[in-house]
Amino acid sequence: MLLIRSAIFSLVAGIFPLAAQLSGFEFQSDHGEPPITRVVDRDHYYRTEPEKFQRISDDLIRLKAEYDFEVYLIILSGHVGEDLMTMAQGYHEAWLDEKNDGLIFLIDVQSRAGNVGYSEKLYGGGFMKEDILPRIMRSDLETIMFEASECMVGVEDPHQRVENFAVEITKLISENLEARKQLNEGAENVRLMGVMAVVILLVGFIIALVAKLLARSEKRVAEVYRFPDVLVGERLKAQNGGGKISWTSFDSPSER
Repeated sequence: MLLIRSAIFSLVAGIFPLAAQLSGFEFQSDHGEPPITRVVDRDHYYRTEPEKFQRISDDLIRLKAEYDFEVYLIILSGHVGEDLMTMAQGYHEAWLDEKNDGLIFLIDVQSRAGNVGYSEKLYGGGFMKEDILPRIMRSDLETIMFEASECMVGVEDPHQRVENFAVEITKLISENLEARKQLNEGAENVRLMGVMAVVILLVGFIIALVAKLLARSEKRVAEVYRFPDVLVGERLKAQNGGGKISWTSFDSPSER
């Protein structure tokens, strides 16, 4: 009897870790479709706080509208089976193309830990030959995660912790993208000014060339050609016979 109980206990003990692993696998692989709200509340923390949930969603949607930048936030409680980094990368692969520089943020409400998923190939320079680069540098991602995590320190309310995290990542990403946008616009203005300068020089050269050609033409038009006066005596008593005579023969074809 003791042996039977021991065997049953061993079987159950072996089944529970296996079930946990299978549960973790299902959670990892079942990513579903990216939500329109851009927020995934797995444990329904915001079921009683819809206004706070909506504020977070609106901020992330605004990033897409203003900068065409994809950001999703997944709220968890005690992640299962694997670390947040691996899970974040899995969501990025499922929801975004590897050439997309968008970000997937995961936050565990209980452990107050967070991580971010991104295209490792893109951020590793895998598409430089195609001139495709991420708009946010990897070092900036580390800064964003650190500062956003700091905003959760000392906050007991889980709703407020998540909101602080979301507000901070939205603010920092917006600042980063806006700075890059201003830099690109400045570079574009410099290029435009250079093109305009070349065009102005070219137009000036063409105008100068046309003016020179017109001046030569006017000078030629102003020139007057006259036949010289030649004193010639009468020939055969013809008063208007002239001194030089030009003649042309028009022979008929039969005479040739």
